[in-house]
Amino acid sequence: MIFSGFLEFLLSLTLQSSLILMIVSLLAQRSNTSDAADRLWSRSHAYILFLCLAAIVLPHVRLLQPDALVNVLNSPMGKSIFRRAEPGASAIWLSGAVSLSLVTVWSLYRTTVLVQSATDISTQFLDPNQKLIFEDTRQHLEALRVRLVSSKDCAIPFCWQLHSPVIFLPAALLSFPSEELDSILRHELAHLRSHHPFQLFLQRLVEILFWFNPLVWMTSREAAIQRELATDRRSIGSASQVASFLRGMIRVSDSCLTNPARLAAGMEFSGGRHSAIQRRVDQLLNIDWGRTNVARKNVLYASLLASTAIAVSLLWIPLNADTTGRTILSPWPEATASMLHEFGISVRDYEVDSHRLQEHERESR
Repeated sequence: MIFSGFLEFLLSLTLQSSLILMIVSLLAQRSNTSDAADRLWSRSHAYILFLCLAAIVLPHVRLLQPDALVNVLNSPMGKSIFRRAEPGASAIWLSGAVSLSLVTVWSLYRTTVLVQSATDISTQFLDPNQKLIFEDTRQHLEALRVRLVSSKDCAIPFCWQLHSPVIFLPAALLSFPSEELDSILRHELAHLRSHHPFQLFLQRLVEILFWFNPLVWMTSREAAIQRELATDRRSIGSASQVASFLRGMIRVSDSCLTNPARLAAGMEFSGGRHSAIQRRVDQLLNIDWGRTNVARKNVLYASLLASTAIAVSLLWIPLNADTTGRTILSPWPEATASMLHEFGISVRDYEVDSHRLQEHERESR
């Protein structure tokens, strides 16, 4: 068993995270802009991880603790059932989380090896005498200190950032016309400026923690597509750039059709008009260049999401067999309480009147 009350901890956070994801799904659909939807999804993963951290280091409010349920949990049979169930539940969760963590670490390792073994082409692209890309793109690359690398071992361009930003370009892509190559580089630069590598990392953490929740995987795919849609829109400023980017996408897609497994999330063809590639094309072909600013609406949705995160943090399923129901606030976690005690701050790290229930339990035996 990981710790006492693990079932309460896991199920409560699953409920909270699911509600946040459902609210974000509704808000993203109503936002009508990929930029707003992308920001909402990135915030949702950050809020979920914050709720997990808060649950570990802070006490929680028990709004739902009916006397009947508390009495059942505190009965000898209730305590016996939960003490038997928690080790199995924690072992199942831990096995899934560890397995997915290993898969994620292996993927990070393979990508790191791919980037490190690739050929550095930064000098070639940053040379003003080389007319491979436009001047403003070159300036953005230099400002962000982006390293450009190329290899034949991957057919999809992508950006990568652990310590320093890197843009990976397939070797075949270097022969593209300069307008198409420039549009693809602008797209990857937009990913970096939007901090998408870090946002993807947060999404992966949520997937690891809640690997058993189908809603997490359904919304992860939508979040990935919205990142691509938002990046497409942020990297394009004119109809001519739309045409160049679409031609570049066609060339990249054509080189990947022989191996669909190598397609990135934003290049999926399955799903008809709801496929990732079709949604991206539809957006690019229907850009309203005269659209007014919708920042006020975006701020409203962001505020609503933040309020939702605060509200759902109060939803805690009362499934801890050690609870007494004597107070609305749970004890402080042992680790946090010990640290506060070291600083001379006294906090309650025990259930109120728990000693009386323990005596009653011994007498009943």
